[in-house]
Amino acid sequence: MRSEFYKIKSIANIPKRYTVFCLVEDEYSDAADSGWVYMLALIDGEGERDDYIALYGIDQFGGGDVEAADRLVKLKYCSKCGKQMGMKYKVGIDPVEYFCECKDIPRDY
Repeated sequence: MRSEFYKIKSIANIPKRYTVFCLVEDEYSDAADSGWVYMLALIDGEGERDDYIALYGIDQFGGGDVEAADRLVKLKYCSKCGKQMGMKYKVGIDPVEYFCECKDIPRDY
């Protein structure tokens, strides 16, 4: 979905303790590795539908895109060792799978 078809009312930073997973060739990966900067955008429904919030990706050249396939994912920290947990997100499968090097599985998700 290209942003030129949308009117963006406002944008905001991705909340702390969240990251964006982007879809690359049928597999999700952390967007921090993609070179894109992601924000949340309030999209104007222009009277035809309700306004809604979408992920808005900005590339290194300043071009933007409303990212329908990308996902906002909560960062989790291991209750045993305190390190940030790794994540796996597969197309069509919810929720995100969390894992830790120490093999502890958190109980809060």
